[in-house]
Amino acid sequence: MAARHVLVKELRSVETLGSMTVLATDKTGTLTQNKMELVGGWLGEVVLNSAENVAEMESKALVQTFAEVCTLCNSCKLDATERGKPIADRSIFGDATEVGLLHFTGQYFFPRDQLDEFMEKYPKVHEIPFNSANKWHLTAHRRGPGKLTMYLKGAPERVLGFCERYYSGTGFENIDQGFREEFLRIYEYFASKGLRILSLATKEIPDTDEINEQWDPERMDFIGFACLRDPPKPGVDWAVARCKTAGVKVIMVTGDHPLTAEAIARQVGILTKSDVFKRPPSQSDLEQYPDTKAAVIHGDAIDSMSKGEWTRLVSMNELVFARF
Repeated sequence: MAARHVLVKELRSVETLGSMTVLATDKTGTLTQNKMELVGGWLGEVVLNSAENVAEMESKALVQTFAEVCTLCNSCKLDATERGKPIADRSIFGDATEVGLLHFTGQYFFPRDQLDEFMEKYPKVHEIPFNSANKWHLTAHRRGPGKLTMYLKGAPERVLGFCERYYSGTGFENIDQGFREEFLRIYEYFASKGLRILSLATKEIPDTDEINEQWDPERMDFIGFACLRDPPKPGVDWAVARCKTAGVKVIMVTGDHPLTAEAIARQVGILTKSDVFKRPPSQSDLEQYPDTKAAVIHGDAIDSMSKGEWTRLVSMNELVFARF
């Protein structure tokens, strides 16, 4: 073991590792680099496939609001001793997704001191942090006398559920079935590229309204998608292949969208089959599709699964759990 650069503290640990047959792994920061970079978005019903296109889109008021949500609905801390440096050279402490958002706004909207000044000018008055149950993060800021501006970001389907209007390119309109269908189509388009997608929204409320942990946003204005890329770590595909060769099944468990999870799982070799089950397979599914040995399962399905469904599911050769 020492020749293979493995320091063994207790022999029984190595024995346990040697008997392992299943390895469940998180995605972000384990399989990927945990270095988020904004690489696209969807604003005013326009698909934008680069950070430059997002920053330079025609609707300046909309993209400015987009930048404000990314900057203010954010829990990151900037190193004050590095104030005045370009954002790429600054230390930012916080979640990788939010660091990626600040890198974007610090480069294109609030260069050098302007980022610190903007965040100091509009401090948080209220905040409901992101958690795995809500899957959204909300902050409120005093932007004028007697009123607060709320900024919301989070899982696209959750944020859309709080929204009443969207920006059509000419102004705000009520969300209808046509918009919901387009929302889903664009959501799946970006997710299939392996990107993490956040929906952004905003709303003005009276300064007298009380916000607490039990409070839910409502009647908000949908701003758009922020799409971020987190590339796989070098060598992960090799490590996954070695595990499989050793007879260890590698399972991905992630909070991301199933399409995002599937795309990354294919990049690192966890998924290699072309056909996958998208729900817990029934016995008739296995009989109808006997060659399908992979599954990508949404976390919402897990609580209601029967023992038989679990038995059939764990028999899959390749397995991914998403929105877990």
